[in-house]
Amino acid sequence: TLAKFENGSGSVVSSPAGINYPAGATSCLTDGSCVSAQFDYGTQVTLTPTAADGSTFTDWGGACDAVAADQNCVLTMDQNRTAETDFVLQTRALEVEKTGSGTGEVTSTPTGIDCGNDCTDEYEFGTEVTLTANPGLHSVFAGWSGPCSGTGTCAVTMDQIREVTAQFSLEKRTLDVTKSGNGSGTVASLPAGVLCGDTCEGIEFDYGTEVELAANPDPLSEFTGWTGACSGSSPTCTVALDQARTVEATFSLQKRSLAVTTSGTGSGTVTTDPPGQSFDVGSTVTLEAVPAEGSTFTGWSGDCSGTVPTCTIEMSEARSVDASFTADPVPPDPAPVIGQLMVAPRKVALSGRKKSAIRRRGPIIGVQVSESATVRFTLVRKPGKARNFKRALRSGVSMVRIPAALRKKLKPGRYQLTAVATDKKGQESRPRRTGFRIIR
Repeated sequence: TLAKFENGSGSVVSSPAGINYPAGATSCLTDGSCVSAQFDYGTQVTLTPTAADGSTFTDWGGACDAVAADQNCVLTMDQNRTAETDFVLQTRALEVEKTGSGTGEVTSTPTGIDCGNDCTDEYEFGTEVTLTANPGLHSVFAGWSGPCSGTGTCAVTMDQIREVTAQFSLEKRTLDVTKSGNGSGTVASLPAGVLCGDTCEGIEFDYGTEVELAANPDPLSEFTGWTGACSGSSPTCTVALDQARTVEATFSLQKRSLAVTTSGTGSGTVTTDPPGQSFDVGSTVTLEAVPAEGSTFTGWSGDCSGTVPTCTIEMSEARSVDASFTADPVPPDPAPVIGQLMVAPRKVALSGRKKSAIRRRGPIIGVQVSESATVRFTLVRKPGKARNFKRALRSGVSMVRIPAALRKKLKPGRYQLTAVATDKKGQESRPRRTGFRIIR
């Protein structure tokens, strides 16, 4: 009788023939009895074991107990014999490796694999092992490689050494970068991914990645600042992608200054359209020269030329313009005017009861001037010598007496009185004349 124990499998045949237990047979009884054969008394029977694939013959027992495992068992059939064989299943190692930027663990059914704690275990030959990947916080399971593929569970048959790789990736967060302003430029990222002007929106990075953005203005533009998840005017900005982020970079055209001066004897102003002292590079500015009252615009110099009062320039660089204004000729102030010259009475007696009338008072001169002036009076007796005196008079009508010293020298006769007014600038009026008569 042949009995088989343990969990392996194999074949046992006898010589002479009789025992033929095939590998993989399942006819063994619960006591381990598998097959029996009858042999003549005294026959020497040789039993030869052969382990099946994945099993190992480990030992003899029963009537063969004294036989080494690496030898055949020889029995003399001088009695009934029971031979026992031990076939043991071999084991195969299963190694699980984790890769990728994310975290997670891998467990197995039946138990044995529990990564992160233990990532290698041994299973009996032919065992079906199911592996399950469980991603960690902010991670996703990206898939298997080796004897498994896809993102579901992984089932492996342990008919050989197996190596399985589970890849865990960090979740992705999007970074949107937009640009604004009248200038132009690019925004690049480190690590790479963002390069505006190409694609600027919906760029994905691993969760928690710190992305450094760098703003690079084009020629004739300048970077003026960040908004959104970045702020300030530094050309670099760092964004932590623990959530979706939006960043806006503003580029503005560079400015060019316009210096405007005025010159000349006159005065005036220069206006600009649009107004200001600095302007976007490449823009056009229209200047207009506006003379003040009493002045005339006479021409441009610098980056404008000609005598037309408007000038248009392109602000491709810093510009300077001068507007010349000339004072209009000033007409001379009008000379003072003597409106009237009167003498009363027109006849004056030389003598009177006490003193001569001429010496006592003489005629009263009424004179009207258009402005304050010095009036020179000239008395002429024909024939005779001219005698002069002056008076400073206000504008309007004034009453003037001939000085006493001059009255003493007057003699009977006809006198012509001439008045000429002189203002503060030395301008003289036209002479005005009248006359009177001294009688005895």
